[in-house]
Amino acid sequence: MKNKSIKLLSLVVAMLIIISSLPILTMAADTAPSYSKDSNSGTRNEVCTTLAGTSAASYYTGSYSYDRLFSLSSSTLKSSLHQLMTSTHTYESSYDDCHYKADKTDCENGNGKVTLIYTSYQATMSQWNGWNREHVWPKSLGGNNTTGGGADLHHIRPSDAGVNSSRGNKKYGEAGSGASSKYGTDPAVDVLGGTYNSTYFEPLDNVKGDVARICLYVYVRWGSEWGADSITEVFQSVDVLLEWCELDPVDTWEMGRNEVVQKIQGNRNVFIDYPEFAWLLYDREVPEGMVTPSGSALNGEVPTPPVGGGDTPDTPDTPDTPVVPDVPAEIPTSFVLQNGGKYVTDIASTYTSSGGSTKKQLKISADKSDAAVMSLVENSDGTVSFKCGNKYLLADGTHVELVTTQSDNTKFVLETADGGYFVKCATATYYGKAQYLEVYKENLTCYGMSSDALIYTFVFESADSTTPDTPDNPGNEGTQQPDDPKPDDPGAGNTPSDKDGLVAEFDFGANSGAEHTDGTEATGSKSYTSGDYTLTLTGLNKIYADATDAKGNSCLKVGTSSKTGSLSFTVGEDVDKVVLYVAMYKAKTTKLSVNGTDYEIKTSSNDGEYTAITVDTSENKTVTLVTVGSTTGRCMINTIEFWSTVSTPDIDPPVIDPPETETETDTETDTETDTETDTETETETEVSTETESEEGGEIDSTEKNPSDDGKPDDGKPDDSKPDDGKPDDGNPDDSKPDDSKPNDGNQNTQTPNKNGGCGSSVAGGAILISVLCIGAFAITRKKKED
Repeated sequence: MKNKSIKLLSLVVAMLIIISSLPILTMAADTAPSYSKDSNSGTRNEVCTTLAGTSAASYYTGSYSYDRLFSLSSSTLKSSLHQLMTSTHTYESSYDDCHYKADKTDCENGNGKVTLIYTSYQATMSQWNGWNREHVWPKSLGGNNTTGGGADLHHIRPSDAGVNSSRGNKKYGEAGSGASSKYGTDPAVDVLGGTYNSTYFEPLDNVKGDVARICLYVYVRWGSEWGADSITEVFQSVDVLLEWCELDPVDTWEMGRNEVVQKIQGNRNVFIDYPEFAWLLYDREVPEGMVTPSGSALNGEVPTPPVGGGDTPDTPDTPDTPVVPDVPAEIPTSFVLQNGGKYVTDIASTYTSSGGSTKKQLKISADKSDAAVMSLVENSDGTVSFKCGNKYLLADGTHVELVTTQSDNTKFVLETADGGYFVKCATATYYGKAQYLEVYKENLTCYGMSSDALIYTFVFESADSTTPDTPDNPGNEGTQQPDDPKPDDPGAGNTPSDKDGLVAEFDFGANSGAEHTDGTEATGSKSYTSGDYTLTLTGLNKIYADATDAKGNSCLKVGTSSKTGSLSFTVGEDVDKVVLYVAMYKAKTTKLSVNGTDYEIKTSSNDGEYTAITVDTSENKTVTLVTVGSTTGRCMINTIEFWSTVSTPDIDPPVIDPPETETETDTETDTETDTETDTETETETEVSTETESEEGGEIDSTEKNPSDDGKPDDGKPDDSKPDDGKPDDGNPDDSKPDDSKPNDGNQNTQTPNKNGGCGSSVAGGAILISVLCIGAFAITRKKKED
């Protein structure tokens, strides 16, 4: 009787525990939403209260972690957010993208329809005539173009044509009583799109937050680069903008759109992930109790979100002390910077381009006794500074020098490299591209990262060492870089003796004024001479000789506003490569084809900055250049160089924009299952297989879009920045070490939400297993006793 009682009691207890655990198992499935990055899987007006299921955890890392950003002053926060959104912006969308990708970015729950911004009406892609690509920051109040900020998918939203027309370029604001109402133009629906008066346009309440966060993105990401210099250019006031941010919190649809756009162009709108940054940007107190994806804001402070999102802690977790970088222990207290067996000195150097721009640099020496002795200073914002005596190393994207005053441009971020460290400017960018210290032509300068990692890799060698330490860089062999030089600044007047292997250099006409002149149209053929070489241009169509740009550089102008231009020429047997230095005519978009390869040129003759295009003539001795498009085909050619087969430099064309391709399918991986199941016990795998497969975070397909860095010359010795001065392989090289920027989030490695308020399936499975074990133990005990 006693044994039967024990058995019965065990079974009853087991059943009670199982029943009590069922709500936990059921509710856990709803606590960890995830977003498909192929198309928007969010829902309009469903408030987003967690970052779980998004790629935010892998996007905000290192110097851009939430804690570090939250602790910054308003001005530093703005520059840091700009740097983050710019450095991760890996593909620059076209204006066409804003149309043809709308059924992915602006659909709801993956339905393939297009949700219009002001009316929230859902149109089909076939209803093209009924909606426009809306510049939420009015184009006429910004860059007044449809490139750059004018074609950014975070910025451009589909809109009803009629509502868009009434919206015009009015500022956003409170339209007030008596304002006119505007309805959508689709005759089948009668959807209100907002109200307006002669001064302000006021969208509906459920769109106001979207509008505010988009304008904040344009202001911080693009700024003066796209004419977005002040938020009050488009908003009635900062107060109204912040009021709308709070009134209309981020919904899951807006978060889903953020995910899809990140997959396409690499960056995120930080004001969707962390709306509270809007208040910090203007030195305002974050409203108490405001709902954000990172958690509810409390008394002006926002708790640190758990990794991968999740529930908000009960109390703020703001650090009491400034965040400092993790300086590697192996960096000596007193050190010298070494690169390839050569050392950074404190000896100033300058370089002056033909356009008259001067850049400051520091000399490099092979003698360690010449090296500048430095120490590392840890800054409160997570960056470091290099101190040399009473001066600080400064790099602002153009100049590298020692200065007596600290500033944002004396701050750097260390990134681990093979055999040393990359030294990245914390705030300085050039045309949106992050800048790194590099050794080039016996000088310390800075430039965007290219494929030759060796010239960017520095070793922090102890200043007390008596013998130089050769960095452990494969293939470096103690030498700084190949002897073959990179091409200098186009138009700098270099002679063949300056460049080993350069046999002829042709510029076009006489410098005759510091403004654009179109020159004289050339017909038939046109010849130029350099030493023993003659360049004869044939097949001339809309070619203008003796032109000059705004900097007074001699040029050939190719094409007109309505006609394409073309030319061709043939080189001798001893000419292995030809380098053409090309720029946009004024600020007109230029696309051209050279021997069948398409290029998009983004340097501007307004600035006297030219892009180098290298043409391999080792087999095909004829070069044919044709501008593309009747309205975008004008360009200026500043210089043409002939390089011999004896010693030919490698000049990778830095600005190449081949036809867009997408690989949105067939690239998914199955790594998630392996990752997750490795962390489970064998028993959990057997019992909870079905639950685990439903809860798993989603692995997204990776889309690689062709992207040039679009970076004009900045007066550096190599304006177009051919990568490394070695023979060109004919392929663009945009490679960059993976750790040089935050993860682009293309692969979501988050685990299922284990922070859910009600538990998780894993916890529930563990309870269930425990209960079954208790019951089995009781039954076994009874059998043994019997």
